[in-house]
Amino acid sequence: MRILVIGGSRFVGPLLVGRLSGGGHSVTVFNRGRIAATYPEGVEHVKGDRDEGFDIAGDFDAVIDMCAYNGNQTRKALDALDSGFFIHMGTAAAYERSESFPLS
Repeated sequence: MRILVIGGSRFVGPLLVGRLSGGGHSVTVFNRGRIAATYPEGVEHVKGDRDEGFDIAGDFDAVIDMCAYNGNQTRKALDALDSGFFIHMGTAAAYERSESFPLS
């Protein structure tokens, strides 16, 4: 599978990326690159800011969003990225209500 991980530099992110890569998946990490994280060889790292858009080439079988802070960020990712499967693993702040992405 070709998997995109948004964020992935803190907490469980590097562990998740390592497990996915070790399981034979093609993994791309998209984040701002502000936090030093070590990823296994073969993992592609694309620097960018989700609030400025997702300039990432290719289709992904799955997207795992590790850092959405609100529903608007999740909606933008869903609209911008072509993926058959989207997993949101954000913080509790992601549950705030939003007009563009109501969570109830």
